[in-house]
Amino acid sequence: PAVAPLSPGGPLAVFVTLGRDLECDPLLPLPTPARILALDAITLEQIWEFVLPMGDGIVAGVNSSEGCCPDVFGNPTVGGDGTVYINWSGGWAYAIRDANGDGTVDMDDSSEVTAFHHGGGSNGNTALAPGMAVAPSCWQLLGYASDA
Repeated sequence: PAVAPLSPGGPLAVFVTLGRDLECDPLLPLPTPARILALDAITLEQIWEFVLPMGDGIVAGVNSSEGCCPDVFGNPTVGGDGTVYINWSGGWAYAIRDANGDGTVDMDDSSEVTAFHHGGGSNGNTALAPGMAVAPSCWQLLGYASDA
């Protein structure tokens, strides 16, 4: 988990990832739901929820000879604006926020979710620097620079 303000100067929240670890054996798939919650750090009441698309239950890009079998999520990283960066072993890196404050981070709303499919397992956390984010996967580091 991570603890950080929801917005600059805003209330503290605890960001928690929930989900069953994905399988490393492609012969044992089990569709796996996963989600991320933002909880009020004082009351632990749910502030928002992000439900990931149902995965096939297998770590992305896995094969038995490479030995990459990470946990389902890396730890969340929270930017100064309250955006949560999370890496999922279904092969995706996400930047999420509840932009409209309705309690649900909507996968189809580009103001709430930015996603990149890197195709590999990942359980490391995203590193942030001014104008840059770096996300790990089993086989590569992915760097993103802002346009600003």
